[in-house]
Amino acid sequence: MGRAEKAIMIPTMAPPRPAKRATYQDVLDAPEKLKTELIDGVLYQVAPRPRHQAATGRLLTQLSNEHGDSLPSSRRRWVFLHDTELHFGEDVLVPDISGWLIERFPGLGEETYYVTAPDLVIETLSPSTQRVDRVIKLAVFLRERIPNLWYVDPVERTVECLQLDGPGYRLLRTFGDDGVLDVPPFADGPIDLSRIWL
Repeated sequence: MGRAEKAIMIPTMAPPRPAKRATYQDVLDAPEKLKTELIDGVLYQVAPRPRHQAATGRLLTQLSNEHGDSLPSSRRRWVFLHDTELHFGEDVLVPDISGWLIERFPGLGEETYYVTAPDLVIETLSPSTQRVDRVIKLAVFLRERIPNLWYVDPVERTVECLQLDGPGYRLLRTFGDDGVLDVPPFADGPIDLSRIWL
């Protein structure tokens, strides 16, 4: 069941600058089994865990079924992609799920990445990625003015829903393991979170 949270502004911190800056070529040269991101010249790499992948996949299915582009045109429709590269200048981010309103989606072209900022990014947390997701990547999402940001914790079985609010992100609500997610941008089509956990 969801629980209301006091509205707060999420602080951001700039990542430290490395002595030698990495480039996109370093991303391309990284082992395929690693999820590799490039932020302010620093490479961040992680090998996703099964619990992480399961929660992400099940949530992606739920979102696609409830809000995907195959719905009738009378409803507000979305396009959701998993582990897709987003290029913001020299920064390369790979959110677990990226979502665009269908009218803003740039399409399925030949490029392997997108430069159009999504309307929603979802990060599935793990102990090794908490700081990167909550501080370093958040600063880029804020800079790019991405309106909606969620954090999924498959261990605690919680989903935090944040929304862009002026100079920072405001926590709308934190939902528990059996909650029904019913906040913007999906207030008109709630997501049953009990279906996403193993």
